[in-house]
Amino acid sequence: MKWGWVIVLSGLIQYTMFLGFLYSYNLLNIQLKESFNTTATKSGLPGSISMAMYCFWGNAATVVFQRFGHMVSGYLGVLLCCISLLLSSFAQRIEVLYLTYGVLYGFGCSSVYFTTVDKILLYYRGRNSTRALGIALLGSGIGVLMAPCLEWLYAKYTWRTALRILSVMYSLFGCLAVFPNAIEEKCETETNDIKVVPPRSFCQRYSDLCKRKDYTVMLPANMMVGAALTFSYVSLGSYLNDAGMEESSISLALGLMGCGELVGRLLMSLSSAYLKPSPTFQYGCIHIISSISLLPLLFSKSSIGLTVILFAFSISRGMIFVVMVPAVTNLSPENSSSEAIAVEFFLYGIGAAVVPYITDQLFVLSGSYDSALYVCVGLFLFSGLITFVANHINKKLYHLKLYLQRSTYEKVEVQKLEMKRAEAI
Repeated sequence: MKWGWVIVLSGLIQYTMFLGFLYSYNLLNIQLKESFNTTATKSGLPGSISMAMYCFWGNAATVVFQRFGHMVSGYLGVLLCCISLLLSSFAQRIEVLYLTYGVLYGFGCSSVYFTTVDKILLYYRGRNSTRALGIALLGSGIGVLMAPCLEWLYAKYTWRTALRILSVMYSLFGCLAVFPNAIEEKCETETNDIKVVPPRSFCQRYSDLCKRKDYTVMLPANMMVGAALTFSYVSLGSYLNDAGMEESSISLALGLMGCGELVGRLLMSLSSAYLKPSPTFQYGCIHIISSISLLPLLFSKSSIGLTVILFAFSISRGMIFVVMVPAVTNLSPENSSSEAIAVEFFLYGIGAAVVPYITDQLFVLSGSYDSALYVCVGLFLFSGLITFVANHINKKLYHLKLYLQRSTYEKVEVQKLEMKRAEAI
């Protein structure tokens, strides 16, 4: 596994840049709303579309790295993200950003994310995958933690110039981060560290997924948590602005949320492998904790109170992303793990895509974002309960498998004993 930690470090750098910027859209949302003098729904759509495409394109990204290799897929993701930022900086209408930022940046992030996840899973299986993925995913938390730097760029150079600067910087460091994949793929044929799974057809792998009852039961939970988390990444800035917080205070709160998310990812990365419950059960517990930690936000009016509550919520939010992939692979066949992750994020993307419309409609009906926050709390709660049910089914299937294996073993031993008796006679 000499290349294992090199790939993890490569993923950490890529996630810091590309996912960190994606999850910091709250700040860009405010800039776009003022620059184009538009509604919160229209200014929030590029971010929601980007997060949705980031999830929707999981199956396409999987096909790309399976057919052309991880190096090509990684460079493609970096190129699309940088071109997206550059083109978006020249947009004169908010609708143009739906394509340049929403679709292009989402697909680029999808390629970067899924390529790295699959590469890590080739080296690390079982509970070790949680630790390795968690360390790589610390990058997105570090990226969100750098929100004050983004706010400084927007204030000093305007958002258009800031996107151009980021485009050049990300292209340079992104290509350098992908480079270890190129070296590793040349050495791959000379090492036996990676366990090669016999190839199966596209239809066979998805057929194996559909046969797993525990996996199919958990699918609605992915959609629910996608909607709830996207609200916290896209519309939370509008909620805080509506609550009377100034932009500097909002930037500070989002920066502290990035710090809290980083703490959550780090804690879960280091402890998840040593916890007795399965990753799926841990995933459900974190959903419940997120629901409880977000509820006090409805009753706090001071900026300090809102910031403290959001910091606590961001810790559980960071934990969700660490356990999300292991929780799904725990329910899926080993030879279909990439497809299982892609389907999970596809449903996550559906939830992300509807957030601006639901938020806007609830705001129109009630005059505040409180009702949208109630929905967010409920989604976390129900997704946790569904995950518990899926975990229970998984345990029953596991015990059934052990029973069948034990029965088969006993039958074989009885047959051997009878053969020995017959030979003795």
